[in-house]
Amino acid sequence: MGRAVKYICFLILLGNGISGQQYADAFLNIGTYPRSIGLGRAVSALPQNPSGYLLNPAATGFIETADLSLMYVNQFGLADFTAINFAAPWRQRWQVGVNLLALSIDGIPERPDLRRIIDLETRRDSIRALVAQGFDTFNDRETGLVFNVSRNFARTVDLGWMISPFHVTMPVGLNVKILHKRLHELVGWGIGVDLGTVVSFALSDLVGLNWIGDLSLGLTAADLVGSLIYWNSGKYDQIAMCGILGLGYTHQFKSWPVRANILYQKRTTDDTGSMGLEVVLLEKYALRAGSDRGILNGGVGVQIPYRNREFAVDYSFLAHDLGNAHRIGFRLPF
Repeated sequence: MGRAVKYICFLILLGNGISGQQYADAFLNIGTYPRSIGLGRAVSALPQNPSGYLLNPAATGFIETADLSLMYVNQFGLADFTAINFAAPWRQRWQVGVNLLALSIDGIPERPDLRRIIDLETRRDSIRALVAQGFDTFNDRETGLVFNVSRNFARTVDLGWMISPFHVTMPVGLNVKILHKRLHELVGWGIGVDLGTVVSFALSDLVGLNWIGDLSLGLTAADLVGSLIYWNSGKYDQIAMCGILGLGYTHQFKSWPVRANILYQKRTTDDTGSMGLEVVLLEKYALRAGSDRGILNGGVGVQIPYRNREFAVDYSFLAHDLGNAHRIGFRLPF
């Protein structure tokens, strides 16, 4: 019974399109890569993070080589979640990506409806018989296929007066999400569109102080004009548009081989924002901590030289009332 209760709680957390329309795509909130998750998923304004495309489609606009990342999550010992993310330069200043996210929950107990049995003794005997013979089970499958395209714009901005001209990088990105969900006898299909941009520039160019780092601003309209998931039952779920505003600051220490990323993010649909902190040592070792709307996360990462490239291994951890969630991922630019 304890495992059945955990299944029910987990399905409520994910939504599955039957417990509330606003949660119809909630499985995507698990994340795409341990680095982003370890930072509390507050990465809509983090420039060098192509796996942050779900929070901001423009995240792929900074890549210069093809980038492949893989992640596996065993969520609370109940669900398996896999993310495969690929992005590559296409033409000058253009980038494209194809990403697959898949959630599976097996062996969910099917509880028959006994409400029509009014007599208590008959209901008791029915329950005993059902427990003795065992319950039938069903599975939950949720899949998202995300196509991404972005274009990087670079400009020199001259505000005049006493402010020096400064260089601005501003990629703009678009996601097209195709969602497929299967729960027991229900099958649903949906499509959604995200639009986002990141504005990044060196504060030192703006204020003339060379010890100040880089500032980034992220803005995303997720599920632009709303998204619909149609079920074979004839019903549909509508996912309302959500605005995501992000702020990021990157500081490279001059005297030490240390770089720090400080991140904040706020959704229009949430009362609580998300925060993240990443400290990178020697451009190889990373320590991360974050709060995803009040839920604490953490993680580590290491860069390993591989054929003139930096192969990355990343890990993040979440402690939750339903159990611990471990995420491990691999990233290879090529």
